[in-house]
Amino acid sequence: MIKKTYLFIRQIQKKSSDDNISALSAQLTYFLLLSFFPFVMFLLTLLSYTPITQKEVLAAIGEVFPLEIQGVMNALLREIANNQSNALLSITVVITIWSASKGVLAIVRGLNVAYDIAETRSFLFLRLTSFIYTIIFALIIILTFILLIFGNSILTLILNLFPYTLSFINVMQTVRYLVSILLLFVFFIIIYNAIPNRKISLSEVIPGALFASLGWIIVSISFSYYIDNFGNFSYMYGSLAGIIILLLWLYICSNIIMIGGEINALLAQKKNIKNSS
Repeated sequence: MIKKTYLFIRQIQKKSSDDNISALSAQLTYFLLLSFFPFVMFLLTLLSYTPITQKEVLAAIGEVFPLEIQGVMNALLREIANNQSNALLSITVVITIWSASKGVLAIVRGLNVAYDIAETRSFLFLRLTSFIYTIIFALIIILTFILLIFGNSILTLILNLFPYTLSFINVMQTVRYLVSILLLFVFFIIIYNAIPNRKISLSEVIPGALFASLGWIIVSISFSYYIDNFGNFSYMYGSLAGIIILLLWLYICSNIIMIGGEINALLAQKKNIKNSS
């Protein structure tokens, strides 16, 4: 089992190298950075119409992101709070759709390379697809925020209604975070299933989606811990530290997305070889 796992990891490394995943991830990082701020503005504008306060949003962000990125988010929140209007929401929606489509197109290109297939779908179809995925991703993040921010309130309500559940409080706390991971897992299943230019069953994309969702969570928390405790980016980059850290985080996450696609593609390749023999 250990030997098979080791060989599979080596195969993923070789395939990723052959497909030039590092360059594709850098390209994806560029487009994600372009779409990140419009998307965050769109998301935070939507959140401003909910009962979630600015302080609660920052508290949820603080559980995952380093302090420098929290500063960037805080500046965006203040800007939105000072300019909350339907016009701002409309403008950010348009900008987000255009910008996010670039990020999705980069993911499309990377996953098509993983499966060694050419893109034949229309430009309009891909832009429409990017719009749908942007909305889905925004909804998933909002649901995650609700779980993180109002999780304790929900647990308190459950305890008041059902006092005998007190012994399960730790389990319910854990479930709150597991549901957040599950939402991310579902999103990656949709991405890996629908984005490549070929028909793929849901079962075929589960390994890559599991890797990507767990990878995002683990890397984000570990990266945040390292930056807050050991990183000295402010000394090296000054006021640009927040942007540099954001770039590094996006690049690592881009690699995780691409490697998840490579895992699915390699497993599909092995399955085809096995069926044809």
